[in-house]
Amino acid sequence: MRRAVGATVFFVVALAGSLLGPAGSTGFTGVAEAQQSNQSDLSWLESCGRLTGVLCGTIPRLLDPDDESGGSIDINFELYPARNQRQPLLGTIVAVEGGPGYASTASRDYYLELFDPLLSQRQLLLVDNRGTGFSGAIDCPELQSYEGDYLANVQLCGEQLGDTSDLYGSALAADDMAAVLDALAIPRIDLYGDSYGTFLAQTFAVRHPDRVRTVVLDAAYPVEDQDPWYRDINRAIVDSFQKVCERDPGCEALGNDPIETLRKLADALEAGPLGVRPQTPTESCGMSSSTPRCFPI
Repeated sequence: MRRAVGATVFFVVALAGSLLGPAGSTGFTGVAEAQQSNQSDLSWLESCGRLTGVLCGTIPRLLDPDDESGGSIDINFELYPARNQRQPLLGTIVAVEGGPGYASTASRDYYLELFDPLLSQRQLLLVDNRGTGFSGAIDCPELQSYEGDYLANVQLCGEQLGDTSDLYGSALAADDMAAVLDALAIPRIDLYGDSYGTFLAQTFAVRHPDRVRTVVLDAAYPVEDQDPWYRDINRAIVDSFQKVCERDPGCEALGNDPIETLRKLADALEAGPLGVRPQTPTESCGMSSSTPRCFPI
């Protein structure tokens, strides 16, 4: 789920351009003034974090919007004010983590570094989706152990959640985020999502289009016709490996099918661990008491 550096740089530049708008324009006429006027009404938030001025808070939300008897869940968020408090606030960036299951606040350091060039006059808001981080994190020990039968552990987690298992989806998480914006009096946002965060970002944009100024999708997933077994992505991976090999002189010169090479490597790994050592052109791969197995590419 981790991001590629090249993609990150591209999206930061793209976001910077979309935020700044045409030369000489902030792109936030009216909205910046509205947000600036609301910044004094944050006394209900608590100071938190390692950085000066970081504000934290929670808002209560019904776990099931259609059933008040189902109890509530606290939605946690962190607000990082713009560094330059003497200048007008130009907007709010909201970053959403992937997974699904990773907490956005757990990646605070990454997002602060990613958006650093933009945070002089923009604030950063991180919201933990329901069921993650400090927003009532789901705790399924067997599934989270990465041990045992995965499908059986998924079933155990589903049984543990019971009737509430379908109350942690993207739609309700998007509505939670809109409620946080309401509580903070933030009218519109610049929304960034990576991996599963792109799924939630698209969901939010559809359900709350009036709250979104720009959307940046990093490593995007479609919200419609998504194969839950990712067979479409697997086909795309095969095509990508083959195209990369065709464009790489070294790979093409070997005359190897990259998928077949990966298949052989998988078979070799299944047979036992592989040792890694430098190999001269005259050496051959093999198994002996003094030489670890190697895999010829």
